[in-house]
Amino acid sequence: MMKRLLLFTLAACCLMAAAHARTVSEQVAAPPRAQGTWHSPTGRTTISLDAEVIVPEVDNLPIVEVFPRIFTPEEVHALADALIGPGAWQAYTDQGKYGQRTDTNPQPSYRRAETLPSYATRYELSLGGGGAWVYDLPSKMVSANYFEQGGPDRPKVLVSLQYSFKPGNNLGHNVGTQEDAAALAASVVSRIWPDMQFHSVDKDLDIFTERTSWEGKPADYGYRIYFARLLHGVAAMPVSQQGAEEANYLFPGRQQPGYHLPLPYERLFVDVGEDGIFQLIYDNPLRIGQTLQDSPALLPFDQVLDIFARISPLKYAAYEQAKNNGIRVNRIVLGYMSLQMKNCPGRYQMVPVWDFFGSRTIGREFYDITHYSLFTINAIDGTVIDRELGY
Repeated sequence: MMKRLLLFTLAACCLMAAAHARTVSEQVAAPPRAQGTWHSPTGRTTISLDAEVIVPEVDNLPIVEVFPRIFTPEEVHALADALIGPGAWQAYTDQGKYGQRTDTNPQPSYRRAETLPSYATRYELSLGGGGAWVYDLPSKMVSANYFEQGGPDRPKVLVSLQYSFKPGNNLGHNVGTQEDAAALAASVVSRIWPDMQFHSVDKDLDIFTERTSWEGKPADYGYRIYFARLLHGVAAMPVSQQGAEEANYLFPGRQQPGYHLPLPYERLFVDVGEDGIFQLIYDNPLRIGQTLQDSPALLPFDQVLDIFARISPLKYAAYEQAKNNGIRVNRIVLGYMSLQMKNCPGRYQMVPVWDFFGSRTIGREFYDITHYSLFTINAIDGTVIDRELGY
């Protein structure tokens, strides 16, 4: 009898402790580091986990409604002022022939750039300056565009704002420190989009082949500075996948009535080299709506890890292409992700998710892509999410 009473008392204490957990960290009870090894049914895929577990130090993770939006002309002007210079830019619209300027109004609004057959219209606002580059194009350009699908009541897709600087032979060395690069990028971003905060730095910019080094000097391509939206002090995790962007690009306006594609992820990064900022890309901006749930209950981390252990070997077994198929997770992060609302596909919300980051080996090839989420789990209900699809 005494033993049963003791067990009952311990169980009651555990339930009371869970009920009175005051912070997210206390609620999920995650260790600072997690480890484990699992194999696919064939044995050809090995999942190795030796990862830092990152949990935000906040009291709760509210569920917040979000809405897609288009960039305003004021935002485009502000970016041109910051990176080209106030009074140094003019409206510039390319209608298909390089160098053909069709509008020099200094205060333009969005205009229809082209009509795509049968299903979408493309709108664009471009501002340029800084001298000529090639084809009589300005060396500095700020351009924003979006597609309208079949009418004003249809969602806007492929919303993108970007700045590019083409100075010619931009040698890639003497780029300074990461701290200086991040501060330079933040000085521009924080003035225009204060909700987007510095997140991380990636120095692997060798995809920019025009930024080469001469005379045998080692290449140094600068830094990519990532920014992320902060909600209640928690980042909407930047990932290299872009959700349903490809589907929105290939099939805008062609979906059946009542069917809505998931939102592509909001993404903002700034590339900094020896000449300062030479590229900024901001895709799929969001507008924040009302809070739908103040403090949703989160799954304990041990349940999340159990889901990962059971499902991740099966996920990657479907892509076994070589005997040496290895997944290595080195970072697990609790943050936000935009998702469609259940039973309301035309509405979207930010929900807490666990992202598993790391690298992958296929045969003799090794992939270590910055912010590539190898596995994503809904932190509330344990649903496994495909980041490529957005749900």
